[in-house]
Amino acid sequence: MLFAVGIGFAAAYMLSGNNLIVSFFVNLPNAFVTYILKYEQFPVMRVSSTIAAAVTLVSIGLILLLYRNVD
Repeated sequence: MLFAVGIGFAAAYMLSGNNLIVSFFVNLPNAFVTYILKYEQFPVMRVSSTIAAAVTLVSIGLILLLYRNVD
């Protein structure tokens, strides 16, 4: 199983050319499992925090898009 995961990470690195995508795929499942198992420790998402999160994600996406076009 770990060999298959390693192949997946290697493919993500080879296709993207950087470790940012690989680190995203490594940390996303950990964050998801932590949220599911310990959901009571996380704050409740209100409308304002949902909008702030959406703006942050869009900003990060734009920065990554601009960074990719610079190379």
